[in-house]
Amino acid sequence: MKKILAASAAAALLVGGGTAFGVATLAASPEQADYSVERSADVKVEIMDPEDVLNPDDEARMRRDVERIHFAAPVKQLNYLVFKKNKDEVEDSVEEYLRDNHPDLIGDDHFTDGQLFVGVGLDPRQAFIFAGNDVGKDLSLELEDGHLEDAIEEIKPGVKAGNIPAGLFAGADYAADADKVSEELYSDAKANRGLGIGFGGFGAGAAAGGIVAAVGATRRRKAQRIATAREDWKYVSRAYGDIAQRLNAIDVRAHSLQSALVDARMREEWEQLRDEFLNLDDKVSAFASLNEQSSDEEFEQAASGIEEAKSICDRVDTAEHNIDRLYAVEHADVNARRKELYELRKDLIEARTESTGGVAEEASRLIAVSEEIDAAAPEFMDRYLELVERAATLFGQIQTQLQKENEADELAARPRIDESSFYPGVGYHGFVPFMAISSWNSASVASLPNVSSNFSSGFSGAGGASSF
Repeated sequence: MKKILAASAAAALLVGGGTAFGVATLAASPEQADYSVERSADVKVEIMDPEDVLNPDDEARMRRDVERIHFAAPVKQLNYLVFKKNKDEVEDSVEEYLRDNHPDLIGDDHFTDGQLFVGVGLDPRQAFIFAGNDVGKDLSLELEDGHLEDAIEEIKPGVKAGNIPAGLFAGADYAADADKVSEELYSDAKANRGLGIGFGGFGAGAAAGGIVAAVGATRRRKAQRIATAREDWKYVSRAYGDIAQRLNAIDVRAHSLQSALVDARMREEWEQLRDEFLNLDDKVSAFASLNEQSSDEEFEQAASGIEEAKSICDRVDTAEHNIDRLYAVEHADVNARRKELYELRKDLIEARTESTGGVAEEASRLIAVSEEIDAAAPEFMDRYLELVERAATLFGQIQTQLQKENEADELAARPRIDESSFYPGVGYHGFVPFMAISSWNSASVASLPNVSSNFSSGFSGAGGASSF
């Protein structure tokens, strides 16, 4: 890969270097004076705290701190808002509060010009900054602006530390201080000039460098694909025959399972996987003639079939392991039962760590129950199933709340019999392990925009909010 990059870079530099130099001589460096922002005089301050979260000392401090902000025009009024309990979309709490208590600050579709709103909702916790259209436009506080996102992020550390006045001041200062806005505009101008020079040279050099890089990258991908096919072929050559000999025994054991831990869906998953393996015969036969001395071209032609065979062999191997776990639990293997109790307890401990209030308390109760269950007792299965059922209810509540917070279209899928995250209890009363829910939640959070604006009424004022 280094050789490919070096060859590509050499070609691109020869062609693009001169062009970049030409662009640089024509594009003058930005002058900081050209990006100075006019200051606003005599900005009023309002502190809106309907549930008295702040004490008088907090409010006095907030008013003093505001004097340190050199507000940029066109800000005429800074409004601090604090909600002890707010709607899931804090935007709705802001709109409703202003319409009921300060109708002069909000219009039919937008906030009143000259207004800046900086605040926090504490349950659920969300930081927000909203503004009149003129303020939003001039200070880059509209929804897609990076300045808005950065300003909202400034609020969070103080609030997390229990210092709401410090958090709100940091957000207001970053959002509206003329000197900070000026510095950011100047930095953006310099960055844009650099990009212009770079892309000017890149545009000229890309054709030359791109051709060299594309050829090299194609060769590298081909070599990697062939190397992977050779390694996977070694595995399939050994595993396929072994699994074929065991398949009937696995199938018998799978169909011998009788406890409530096994449902129709789980049996169907196994049967589908078994049939996929049986249908591999023709595909495996197609590359059965391969050997260590076979050419790269032969392995490249067989690569997709080898990859599919390896995947199915891996899945059958995992399913066999999970079927054996279920069988051991059903047939009173004390060590196996202790291990599965331990796995469930780990899930409950993780759920307790990630939760608060009644959910965390119920997780603690279930952890205590799991510690009391005797793996050698005749009533083990009844008690274990009862514990799984209660855990399913608890995890279901957590997942429903997370789905609401993350606006996810689907819930976390229960692990299949051929997945490593499976363990006895999956599917019983809808049980999905907490670790599967946690992974699903992480993916859902990653797909969410960091800052959003979702007024239920259709209101479209500038600004946005972010959970934390």
